[in-house]
Amino acid sequence: MLQALMSLIARCWKPFGLGDDANAGRECKDGLLWFRDIGRFAAGDFSMAVVQANQVLEDQSQIESGPFGTFVGVYDGHGGPDCSRYVCDNLFRNLQVISAFREFIFAFKSSCAFQSSQESRTVERCVLVLICVGDLLEPFVCCYCLRSGVCAAAILAESHSVVTSEVIQQAFRRTEEGFTALVSELWSSRPQIATTGTCCLVGVICRQTLFVASLGDSRAVLGRRVGNTGGMAAMQLSTEHNANIEAVRQELKELHPDDPQIVVLRHGVWRVKGIIQVISGNHAACQILVVGILYLVFWLKFPEEGIWLEFWVLMTEPFSLGLKREEQISLYISHSTSELPSRLSAFCLSISRSVSNEVSRSIGDVYMKHAQFNREPINAKFRLPEPMNMPFLSANPTVISHPIQPNDSFLIFASDGLWEHLSNDQAVDIVHSSPRAGSAKRLIKAALQEAARKREMRYSDLYKIDKKVRRHFHDDITVIVLFLNHDLISRGAVLNSPLTVRSALDH
Repeated sequence: MLQALMSLIARCWKPFGLGDDANAGRECKDGLLWFRDIGRFAAGDFSMAVVQANQVLEDQSQIESGPFGTFVGVYDGHGGPDCSRYVCDNLFRNLQVISAFREFIFAFKSSCAFQSSQESRTVERCVLVLICVGDLLEPFVCCYCLRSGVCAAAILAESHSVVTSEVIQQAFRRTEEGFTALVSELWSSRPQIATTGTCCLVGVICRQTLFVASLGDSRAVLGRRVGNTGGMAAMQLSTEHNANIEAVRQELKELHPDDPQIVVLRHGVWRVKGIIQVISGNHAACQILVVGILYLVFWLKFPEEGIWLEFWVLMTEPFSLGLKREEQISLYISHSTSELPSRLSAFCLSISRSVSNEVSRSIGDVYMKHAQFNREPINAKFRLPEPMNMPFLSANPTVISHPIQPNDSFLIFASDGLWEHLSNDQAVDIVHSSPRAGSAKRLIKAALQEAARKREMRYSDLYKIDKKVRRHFHDDITVIVLFLNHDLISRGAVLNSPLTVRSALDH
């Protein structure tokens, strides 16, 4: 019975398999860059790209599009890829199930003759509870079908899955609970999975309404036409949960009034409890900064550059974040041309910024949410000295709904690696002033050019640097651009074949 229901749900949204490549365009790779220049989805065209910086790509992303909606997800992982991969595998599925079963409730209620409104509300609450706890809905559905002689699949066939803010929040909650259960299951064999997490940015287009849900600091920006001038304005739709934002720090302090260390300023960066991290500990960053200063002092006294390669490798060996000798040499070469002092300063700054993450909301990071996971055998740098009385991080997303307007032109969904180097206006101008094909790739290139400029190096030199070392110059970056076709949206037109695209699975 449940299998029949899931089959029908899949028809309403889309199958879990791959979509039609004829609709979606061709996937390509160029070094550390993966991209799909142009493709079709139910409400228009899309462009998608991701560039890798970490040794193992931590970003995941997806587009799911079918007759009754389009789903976009960008998952910016930290501490490893486990959590972002889990979310990419499960968040959309959870949204499918919850939205379809909520519709089943209404169809079920309309097909039954309840003796009172109180009885109707009681049944609805019971089914909602069953949805929240998972697959316990199956016996309820089977029992109803057996007693009434009504086919549940037939009921669902007459309804369409409807997305609401509440449905999206429930999908996030169920995904968080699922990952926490996975951490518990793997605790004895892989305890470090408790220190992985991911920011989540989700967009859902359903019945001429756009929903945007966010955890962390990824960002969704709308490009909107201004009058008849041909100009384009940028409108940020997502809310960022980053401790470097005053309002976020205030929220954390209000939630934890008895904890003066709930947000800590270190090296000019605000962090929740000062410990949520991506690559390595703050201690390693401080050591590298000290080595950099020593290197700079000796370079000023003995400027003959030839003797410094071995010195660099020797001095940074204990603090090189696990870099191999050739990787250290690559870093040295990229910072050893003219104007070395300023380049070294920029490099040390990039190291200090790359070892921390300041988000206040995420899926995962269960070591910051549950006391039973903040203990040995996880690394000591993640363990808190004081007892954890309540979660320090939240998995409750901020969800907004935006009625799609005729002057809404396109949407940019991107991880914070893009927004670290480009403003909202810059990104919208780039998309607006260029052909649709390759828009996502073009945004990533612009961000990398800016990252190279900040490090006072050429883009061509940055392009040659391999993954892992590349992380010292920029983060993994994911970009999805949706171009809205208002005729398709208003008519509810659909693709001949539902679409699934997932980037960055094989890096």
